Amino acid sequence: MKVQFTLQTKILGLIFFLILLVIGVLTATFAFNETKEDVKQAEELALQTAQTLSFMPAVQEGFREQNANRQNMNLVITKMMNQVDASSIFIENREKKIIAGEKPISESHETYKALVFGSSYVTHVGKKEEEVLRGIAPVILNHGDYTKVEGAVVVEFQMLQIRDRISGEVKGMVMTSAIVLIIGVIGSIVLARNIRKDTLGLGTL
Repeated sequence: MKVQFTLQTKILGLIFFLILLVIGVLTATFAFNETKEDVKQAEELALQTAQTLSFMPAVQEGFREQNANRQNMNLVITKMMNQVDASSIFIENREKKIIAGEKPISESHETYKALVFGSSYVTHVGKKEEEVLRGIAPVILNHGDYTKVEGAVVVEFQMLQIRDRISGEVKGMVMTSAIVLIIGVIGSIVLARNIRKDTLGLGTL
């Protein structure tokens, strides 16, 4: 037996499908682009923060003076952590000993390129929930006739926190999309009823 659908049902189904398709595509595109953009911004922030700290007088003096009080370095680090909402910031010397700042989130950290080549860079370590984004910059002292890398600044962000923030933004868009979907369904019902009325009560096609 052939099933017949009313005109209202056909119009409602078509509009519902089209709205759902558009919302799905837009939400997926938004989530993808937002993830890329937020991660890129976090990488830039981590690197810029590490570079800024490496040139700060409190950090430079902490390395220049043999028996320097590390308190000033820790104060600067704490202030910077609050400003950029970093998960951890620490400073290590050429022997890779942490001399100021917070404990690393992950024990696996590599500052070789910063200490040996004086490079500033971003790395990702760990996987899934344990993934950490790191901005690393060398601490370079000017000794007059020459410059020397004396240590490295490491700024860490937990990727889980970044993903949670993105998830919240996506949920907000989904809620907005749900409202649009409901409005679309109501509109399609009204449209179908008007068409049915204009076709003199035609109920099926």
